[in-house]
Amino acid sequence: MLKGFVFILLILQSFITLGQAGDSNSVDTVKYERLTKFPLASVTYTNYSNSKFESSAGNGKIRMEEVRASLQLAIKVKEKKTYILQKFDFTNFHTTGALNNSQTGFEESLNSFAYSVGLIQVLKNRWKIIAIATPTLASDFREPISSDDFIMQAYFNISKRATPYFEYGFGLVFTTRFGRELVLPVATGIYKKDDWSVFAVLPVQLGIYRHFTNSKLGLSFTANGNFYNFNSNLTPTVKLEKVSYSRLNLGPEYDLKIFKTLHLNLKAGVTLRNRLEPQDKSGSIVLNLSTNEKFFFSAGLNIMM
Repeated sequence: MLKGFVFILLILQSFITLGQAGDSNSVDTVKYERLTKFPLASVTYTNYSNSKFESSAGNGKIRMEEVRASLQLAIKVKEKKTYILQKFDFTNFHTTGALNNSQTGFEESLNSFAYSVGLIQVLKNRWKIIAIATPTLASDFREPISSDDFIMQAYFNISKRATPYFEYGFGLVFTTRFGRELVLPVATGIYKKDDWSVFAVLPVQLGIYRHFTNSKLGLSFTANGNFYNFNSNLTPTVKLEKVSYSRLNLGPEYDLKIFKTLHLNLKAGVTLRNRLEPQDKSGSIVLNLSTNEKFFFSAGLNIMM
């Protein structure tokens, strides 16, 4: 369940930031500035160092890489009251590895495409509702697309701009990504005053930052992952049909404005939990390629609005 929570909330965290578009409530006499900017477009590359794994098929080494790209828009329906959200996400997860003392190796490239559509409705007294639906296509695309390639999730959040410096919220996530229906809770918080800020999507993201003229430096914890339809024959009698991937990253983060709205974002640190688990039709883990702690490095470009 935790891995599902990780995956769903990380898809939604940027929408929580995007929800700041409705911060100026027209029924209030004092206008609050937005606490955060949101990435209109972004592309990020993450590299994980070579690491060892232990499995029933033998021990070996594995390497993982991610490329993520997104585009998101907030369309005004009614000034300072109602906004329509749209977001497009693409993720490529690539892994290579080999068993020790063997020429047996593997290489896999998995892709996911997510489209999110949602609504921001600003209410009285600086309350705000966010509702989002996200169908996702996640597969190795070895076979024609079918219903097994699709995941569906929905999110509802109600938040309150409590002060000029602080916003908090609570919500629920509904998902069918495990082949059954689950409802999970989420709590959000954004704080910014003077040169310091905190951004939280609990329990899967927390960042604390010190702001400078054209940059910020901080420490961030993030979780991410995906669940792909997967078609591969491990043996003549064992067929792999799903693969679950999740990781928890902790380390310093640096963001630099390099030209107007274009930002460079750099992260590095330790991956505390890295799970890669191919499964059979019944959902049983057939081959565990999970690793212990490893180092990661991430570089991205964001157009911030």
